[in-house]
Amino acid sequence: MPSRLAGDTYVERGSPSTVIYVQGQTAFLIDPGQGEDRPERLRKAIRALGADHVVVLLTHYHSDHVDAVEGLSPVEVVASERDAPMVRDPELRVLSTFNYPLPPTDPSLMYRAGPVRVTHELHDEEQHYGPIEVLRLPGHTEGHLAYATPDGVLHAGDSLFGDRVLQKYGVPYHKYPCDSMESLGRLSSAISRYDHVVPGHGPIVRGHEAGALIDLNLSALRSLVERVEEALRSPSDVREIVQYVARAHPDASWTPDNLMLLEASVKGVIRCLRAKGELAEEVSDGVLRWRLRA
Repeated sequence: MPSRLAGDTYVERGSPSTVIYVQGQTAFLIDPGQGEDRPERLRKAIRALGADHVVVLLTHYHSDHVDAVEGLSPVEVVASERDAPMVRDPELRVLSTFNYPLPPTDPSLMYRAGPVRVTHELHDEEQHYGPIEVLRLPGHTEGHLAYATPDGVLHAGDSLFGDRVLQKYGVPYHKYPCDSMESLGRLSSAISRYDHVVPGHGPIVRGHEAGALIDLNLSALRSLVERVEEALRSPSDVREIVQYVARAHPDASWTPDNLMLLEASVKGVIRCLRAKGELAEEVSDGVLRWRLRA
């Protein structure tokens, strides 16, 4: 039996955690997650809650969040229109996540979810799906969403990480770090509306405690941007910048897939600085290097 958070809202803990909101015979599942036993655990939870109609809502397209979807045989699967193509196509999902054209079954990848059908793409103007409130928090992915139940429970997805996750991985992965910082700023302004906040990975926090966690995530993102800017004081290629950032976190878990994610985050900072007109490029000896403008 999942744990009740408030009213008709429950949580099946894991990494990521799954929030379940029950309305009549319908169970709204936010981020089913991953693992061989996950679908059966969720099916048992749904039966225990007296529901038989499953609606899945995805915060984003990463494989660890979508792996268990098909095992649930949901009637509906909902994702943002920006993330839906990557939910459907594992090849595109891997390319969009890691910026490497690896096969979805590559052994260097920790999570290898297959294709997932999407029955409804949420457009920017949609603020609810049935009883569930929709919040747009892009940055971790192009169309990352958060969802809130009528009981004041917000599933923040991977817009927000727990403190131990930040410590373990050193640098939080965000495809567009500057967009993520803006999203966290908006979340900070809205957080008082919610009684419970569920990060994708990490402990659940009460709404009044979430501000400190948001600040911790913002600090980690600012540290990434500052470290990249330090590297760019002299002409540097992406490999050199990644090494410079990684050296600041010697105790982090630097597996092949985490290093690919770090490289993608570094490229996201480069994109942000370039859009602001703060980066100049130069090519020599067949190497593209970037540097901050004087």
